[in-house]
Amino acid sequence: MRASILTVVGALAGVLILVVATLAVYGTALHSFQTLDQQARAQDKGVASTSTQPCSNPRIQVSAPIRVLPVSQSETIRTQVTNQDNVECDITLSLVAATFKLQPADNQRLVQLEPTQSSTLTWSVTPTAVGLFTLAFTAGNASQQIGISVVSGNGFIPIQPQTFDYVAIFFGFLLTIACLFAWQRWIHRSNVPESGEAKSKAFVLSPGQQNSTPASP
Repeated sequence: MRASILTVVGALAGVLILVVATLAVYGTALHSFQTLDQQARAQDKGVASTSTQPCSNPRIQVSAPIRVLPVSQSETIRTQVTNQDNVECDITLSLVAATFKLQPADNQRLVQLEPTQSSTLTWSVTPTAVGLFTLAFTAGNASQQIGISVVSGNGFIPIQPQTFDYVAIFFGFLLTIACLFAWQRWIHRSNVPESGEAKSKAFVLSPGQQNSTPASP
């Protein structure tokens, strides 16, 4: 009886852990994403050029919609370069991203711009490591950097806030299955002696055995 109570309590505890962790994981993951996004955007910085030399004062505007990326997931970065001078300029845009694979692979792009005209260049960047990184763009004497937070795709390594929820879900599932299995074994074992005893009684009291007893003279 005590074993059955323990299995029932264990199963209920496993279900409770499973439900609570499942309901909490979404909120925890959302809060973690917002924190990582804020950390990435805090790395943003731009430096404008005030040089008097022609073609040395382009304006850079970098667009990166997603600031939190799973490792090995690509994102397209768009960079708008504007010629703010009154002459035609050949401007070289450079990208420094040490822990990212670039597509196209060349990290320097040459763009020809008419006076006061703009052009948009794109790179596809793919992170190769987990952590907080910066991508630095340079054109002439102007520069801009943006932050990117890279997380693991499985949510376990490195440890993230929602990692504990995933572990709790797994533990709750295992606890529930183990208790249900133990309950079934306990039921099976408790029924075996009763069925054996019933068969033995039926054999002793069977009509065939009573009829086979010889009559007294």
